[in-house]
Amino acid sequence: MTNISNILDIGRTALLAQQKAIDITGRNIANADTQGYTRQRVTFSNQGPTSLSQGIVGVDIGRVYDRYLEAQITSAIQATGRWNSQQSGLERIEILFDESSGTGLSQRLNAFWNAWMDLSNLPSGPVERNQLLARSRELTTLFNGLSANLSQLQQQANTTIKHTIDSINAIAGQLAELNGRIRQGDLAGSETNALKDARLQLLKELAEKVDVTAHEQEDGTLSVTLASGNPLVENTRFMELDTAPPGIGPFQDAIVWVDGQGNETVITDQIGSGELKGLLEVRDQIIPDIMGRLDSLAGGMITEVNAVHTNGRALDGTQNAFFTGSTAADITVNTAILNDPDKIAAAGPSESVPGGNGAALAISALQSAALMNGGTTNFGQYYTSLVSDIGGDLQTANLNASHQHDVSAGLVAYRESISGVSLDEEMVRLIQYQHAFEAAAQLINVADEMLETVIQMI
Repeated sequence: MTNISNILDIGRTALLAQQKAIDITGRNIANADTQGYTRQRVTFSNQGPTSLSQGIVGVDIGRVYDRYLEAQITSAIQATGRWNSQQSGLERIEILFDESSGTGLSQRLNAFWNAWMDLSNLPSGPVERNQLLARSRELTTLFNGLSANLSQLQQQANTTIKHTIDSINAIAGQLAELNGRIRQGDLAGSETNALKDARLQLLKELAEKVDVTAHEQEDGTLSVTLASGNPLVENTRFMELDTAPPGIGPFQDAIVWVDGQGNETVITDQIGSGELKGLLEVRDQIIPDIMGRLDSLAGGMITEVNAVHTNGRALDGTQNAFFTGSTAADITVNTAILNDPDKIAAAGPSESVPGGNGAALAISALQSAALMNGGTTNFGQYYTSLVSDIGGDLQTANLNASHQHDVSAGLVAYRESISGVSLDEEMVRLIQYQHAFEAAAQLINVADEMLETVIQMI
């Protein structure tokens, strides 16, 4: 009786084991197209010497998972996020400096210099003076608009940084919550593979936003650390990021790590990748550099034009600065000149009025004078270099974003070859487990017949 009972136990255990294997195979097939799903694998094993004598077989359900490959994918995702953010910001900046429509700053500069040349041909002409004022207003308005739009883009980048930080904090909270569920499930002997897949997907979402490193602990929880070395997720506890003005500029809040006890550490300069890094580069480096160069152009024109104009002679005999302000943000035509075009100084300091045109000619000649970059370029060349650099930076961002996307896609494809589901392989396993299930059922039938024979003998 004991031997027959052992056979029945063996058959029962084998049935349950193969049934579980069929269930896992079906789960793999059902999730063949599920993004982020990690193929599960059934491993059969004996449960120890005592169990071995009884023929009991154990079933272990594992994930086909390469942690080093996942770390590579995470790193590639971080780089992709950075370059995508930088690419998006530069695309919006390039739109501001579009010269293809014929209304860009380059055309406005040429129109301004040409208007002074026209005035030199007829220094006392009211039409020429009004035309010069019109071209001057167009130029200063465009300077003002470019500066204001760049400031707005910087403010928007700062706002986007805050939203990104909110997302980082939300993901960190979800990771901590999943850590708790996974640890609890592992302790209870429950299956947690689906939870671990969900956690891995969240980690990738986090990596797209900021550079982090992750390490799975012995208890199954995942520890996540920022590049600064500050922990973000530990067990079921998570820390947060925040912004803290004032930063280095009006729209440049510092990024701080909060330890959960009210203590803050500035980590702005220690963020090395992800969307957050790209946004910081746009906000703190790219836009300030462009604004600085635009201010230099406007300031240079203010200084040089005023130097000639204040020494010239207007029709009413007065001497005035032509421009007021000092940067692209506040450059404007002198209000006195706007109200009275006769205050435009066309004549040189020693010329008669009306009739003199020395000042107008001198200002027109500034167009080709090498007065920028330490006396190496003129105003037009300086602006052309600025626009060219914006285009070059955008091209670099495009190339890097495309390269990192290809790298990520290649790594993901390789991951699929390891951790993804092959329907052909699963069908082979399904048939294998089905035959094993049928064999276990046949074993039980044989044991049942043997038991019935013994009972009849009694």
